[in-house]
Amino acid sequence: MALKHVKNYYQQVEKMYLDLASSLQEMEEDFKAGKVTEDELNNLMLPVKGLQENYVRLSYIMYLLAQPNRESKKENYFKSNSALNDFFSEENLSVNEDLLLSQDALKEFKKRLNELKDKK
Repeated sequence: MALKHVKNYYQQVEKMYLDLASSLQEMEEDFKAGKVTEDELNNLMLPVKGLQENYVRLSYIMYLLAQPNRESKKENYFKSNSALNDFFSEENLSVNEDLLLSQDALKEFKKRLNELKDKK
């Protein structure tokens, strides 16, 4: 997959996410007006969680792809993207954190797999 395919995919997901955000804003207004119950609002939120997580993850990947390689340019990149940096920090997204979580998940999976094998 070329970078242009990744960008194209990201733009499609972004369009869906922005449409979703607009619809959710309308639903929140309806909730505040008493037209929608809290349970109905929560039930609507369940299926969109995946799209939201996908969008945030892809946004982070696009952020990493745009990051310059030269140390001299990195400082300006981080300054100009401080809002994104703050958002990703709030979402607990970082390369090191992701790798650690993935390694922990893999260790746990292998441990449980070995336990299952030992039982048989």
